[in-house]
Amino acid sequence: MQTYQNRFTEKGRQTITFTTGTATYSLYIDVQESGIDIGEASYGLQVRLSPAGRSNGESDPAKWESNGVKTAFEGFDWSSNGWTGDSLKLSNGAKAVIGYELFREDAGANGMTIEMEFKVTNVMDRSAEVISCMAGGKGLGVTPVEASIKTGTILHYTNEEGADASREIKIGTKFAPEEWLKVASSSASGRRDGLWNCT
Repeated sequence: MQTYQNRFTEKGRQTITFTTGTATYSLYIDVQESGIDIGEASYGLQVRLSPAGRSNGESDPAKWESNGVKTAFEGFDWSSNGWTGDSLKLSNGAKAVIGYELFREDAGANGMTIEMEFKVTNVMDRSAEVISCMAGGKGLGVTPVEASIKTGTILHYTNEEGADASREIKIGTKFAPEEWLKVASSSASGRRDGLWNCT
């Protein structure tokens, strides 16, 4: 038995065609609009990169940009990894470097919203960062089980047993690997705390 799944990004009638050998079978799917408003932020939007509809067979699959922000692809063979039609698959050491300085401006003073959709599979190291925007221990880090904004500060203290202990100061959310996730972090201007939402 084989399983096929798809996430539709537009409402209305969609056509899916399955072909094996000389046999072809078409399905028509009526996609209904969601009753939940999951629309993306648009006010002050700096970068929007979507893999929807992308293919390794394009004339230049290594071109992905938004508002002049370019992405550099490293270690892609555009066969075992690359575009899947609805995602960018990174495997075998491949990585995509988005040329945008996420924390160039003070998020506490100006406010900021970060939204990401991703899925992490075949997890070997639950602490390895799969998405990173760090400088000097500060910034955004995503592992297969947690997304967090790190302050770069380590708090040293004495625990209940009287032993020396330490912990990293950060805000974040935990989740399970192997699932599609939409993770968002928002900080209003003039505030130094943040809000994480994971669906």
